[in-house]
Amino acid sequence: MFRFWTALICGLAGLWSGPKPAMAEPHYTITTGQVVAPLGRFRECDQCPEMIVLPLGQFTLGSTAEQTLTASRRDYENTGLPAPFDSSNPRHLRYQNEQPLVDVTIDLAIAMGRTEVSRQDWAACVDAGRCTAKYDERIRFRAPDAPRQEHPHSPIVAVTFQEVQEYTDWLNDHVGAKVYRLTTEAEWEYAARAGTRTAFAQGETVTQAQVNYAEFWRRWSDGADEWVYGDGNSRMPLPSEDLDAANAWGLRHMSGNVSELTRSCYRKRHSAFQTSGRRLAATYQPLGCKRVTKGGFYLNPMQGVRPARRSMRGEGSWSYWVGFRVVREMTAD
Repeated sequence: MFRFWTALICGLAGLWSGPKPAMAEPHYTITTGQVVAPLGRFRECDQCPEMIVLPLGQFTLGSTAEQTLTASRRDYENTGLPAPFDSSNPRHLRYQNEQPLVDVTIDLAIAMGRTEVSRQDWAACVDAGRCTAKYDERIRFRAPDAPRQEHPHSPIVAVTFQEVQEYTDWLNDHVGAKVYRLTTEAEWEYAARAGTRTAFAQGETVTQAQVNYAEFWRRWSDGADEWVYGDGNSRMPLPSEDLDAANAWGLRHMSGNVSELTRSCYRKRHSAFQTSGRRLAATYQPLGCKRVTKGGFYLNPMQGVRPARRSMRGEGSWSYWVGFRVVREMTAD
């Protein structure tokens, strides 16, 4: 009887002893044997991009009606037209493809590239005979007089969706596991927001010390008009370490610099899939779709480089302002 009451009292004491400790955060072992935790960094091989492990969690994909309205108003006001902004006029509205809002659970563990894939990263694949060397030739062909960046840590641009697959195939062969791929739209925006719901990861606005975007506006005078450009515009992609460009998770240049290609098929409205796993599965079919690009680029105004910003590009096309970053799929120990 004594043992019974002792066990009962001890059991009740356990129930009353306060909150239980939180479950240990997941850990992941990569092919080198290194063990990493959420927000930990690693480079899996000499030629591999530096990666940051993302925490699992939830976020809301897209922009609120108020955020799209604010962005549309800024666009309209940049035109300098005398008529006031009219939210009931469809011609004054943009960014409607950033809706509807969708709550998405990140149920697949990934690490995200700390920066866009760089010219140096890509050159290693070219040297291995696995990636195209035509990107500079393409830029000169399309924009012969435009400023362009040749720094090795500047993002690679002017490569196609198919060529990006060749790059990730090379990475996977290099590490001996099929773990690297292009990010989905939802994974990209989750990483870009880094736990925030404001228009930018840094707040409702940003500066050119934080984000590589363009300031310009239209000035009307005596019936004529001209576009005026700010002195702080870089007019080209910047190297990965330039500017105070990191979000709370350490990811750099998620807004602006270059628009970033994803593997998600473009639709005019967000799909309703509520997990990152289901959204990844949807990227394998249909083949040949236009792929979503995210984040805007260096010639866009501030409102055009928000994490919710989305556009599209065909699988066989390229642009001198579109780059990409990779993810690595992780498996918990």
